[in-house]
Amino acid sequence: MGQNVSFLLTATLIAGFFLLVSSSIPLDAAKKFEARASTALLNAAGVRTEYTPPSLLVPDPAISIRAGSGMFTALITDLCVGAFELSLLFGVILASQLPIRRRLYGCAGAFAAVMLFNPLRITVVLGLAASSGAESSTLAHDWLFRGFLVLLIVLYYALWFRWASAPPRGGGLPRVWKGTKKGL
Repeated sequence: MGQNVSFLLTATLIAGFFLLVSSSIPLDAAKKFEARASTALLNAAGVRTEYTPPSLLVPDPAISIRAGSGMFTALITDLCVGAFELSLLFGVILASQLPIRRRLYGCAGAFAAVMLFNPLRITVVLGLAASSGAESSTLAHDWLFRGFLVLLIVLYYALWFRWASAPPRGGGLPRVWKGTKKGL
């Protein structure tokens, strides 16, 4: 029991530290990347969208979506970037008792996964909103967006933990899948 409490306390402190750091640095480049990537994915899927860069009046990038005869705009804010999710993943990964090299690989992978997954979840939510109207976008955002976050966090951590806790193979990297001869 004491080890679990220690892990949770350590993970919370580490996550809090990363959340504090991420809230004190500008996330403009990440917001622009995610807005542009989501716009490209939506256009590729046949949803007519436009990217609007940040301006003096609107400091966040925006995606304008034409749905039927109307149009609505979605702002890509700091919350869309995934800083909270990254902080949480960094906290639980770094609080684990596994070798530091594997924890650092886990953090690098978490960063890549969140940065690549965010445009996909933004695309799905905005695509559903475009197809069913702006009124349903609130429901899609509140449930799907957050559901995708939970799914990403749980799946990534489970896969990373399986990889990181597997015994090393000859080259020093862990062998994950016991049914294969070479592993990953």
